[in-house]
Amino acid sequence: MNSMSKKQYAIAAAKIVGVLFLLGFGVDSYKQAPDNTMVLIVSETKDYYPATDDYKKFLEIQGYEYKVTTLKDARNSGRWVEKDARERGYFFQKGRSLSGKLLETIGILPPLASQWNPDGTWNFK
Repeated sequence: MNSMSKKQYAIAAAKIVGVLFLLGFGVDSYKQAPDNTMVLIVSETKDYYPATDDYKKFLEIQGYEYKVTTLKDARNSGRWVEKDARERGYFFQKGRSLSGKLLETIGILPPLASQWNPDGTWNFK
């Protein structure tokens, strides 16, 4: 009868963990904008826009007056993210891979900077 020693079990387990860890780099994660994220709404449209300086200037150039509200309130009022902002991924942030999250959790990698501040403002202009 062929039995494996404890050392062989440990080596097999280490190989399995290593393979799973490497595969984890291929599994991406995404973070959705929090409910308190500040957005711009325009009364003439059913869209909402990111409350960034670029979008404020764009709306002003288009001649629109906008109001600042939260993402949650904009969604609750039946509004949808504006197509260009959606395609550019303004309301989703790519996070670390599954293995990257593990490395971040144990302190090897620093946390990724969020594109939204805790107060709902955008972390870029």
